[in-house]
Amino acid sequence: MINFHRTACVKNGMMTDALGVAQEFIPIMKKVADLDVRIELPVGGNPWRIRWSIQYADLNSMSAATTKLMANSDYVSSLSKIAAYLISGASVDEVWAVR
Repeated sequence: MINFHRTACVKNGMMTDALGVAQEFIPIMKKVADLDVRIELPVGGNPWRIRWSIQYADLNSMSAATTKLMANSDYVSSLSKIAAYLISGASVDEVWAVR
């Protein structure tokens, strides 16, 4: 089992709008790649962050889902849309194996 987390820093004053756009990914990713995406917000630390979390069966499943998503115009459009609310270069991706 593989857990993928993408944490992005939101520009000051844009959290509400960013969260709205972040939630647009959920139905797109479900429809295109049958993924269950969770949106997470921090309880402590820097409050201007959003995290998307997804669980995959294995790395091959993750790769196949990414290929499907990047070929989907709705997904790519949402990436462009959310970029306006995020601090460029301040995102962190993590891939964890579940044991």
